[in-house]
Amino acid sequence: MAFIDNFDLSQTATVSRRTWTSDGMGGGSYTNITVATIKCAVWQKTASEVIVSDRLHNKSTHTLACLPNASFLADDVITIGAATYKISKPDDIRGFGELMVIDLELTG
Repeated sequence: MAFIDNFDLSQTATVSRRTWTSDGMGGGSYTNITVATIKCAVWQKTASEVIVSDRLHNKSTHTLACLPNASFLADDVITIGAATYKISKPDDIRGFGELMVIDLELTG
């Protein structure tokens, strides 16, 4: 049995990225575009994990696990159902060969 078989990747996440759209007259605006839809598992951290996270000045509230073929940038927005998250530690996206683990902060 593979390590990834221990995870139920039945949730669907939409990864959105903020991009600049020119209006053709020297201005423009930022919009979020969907860059990926991935299968994943998301769970809420335990109270002790959140306390440790806050002491490290990191607001991680949830953990996401997905296949390693996903690509994330620091400012990406991740939506799962009605919940919206941001990547809380973009420099600490951990890969375990067949699994990628990311700390998230619930934003809405």
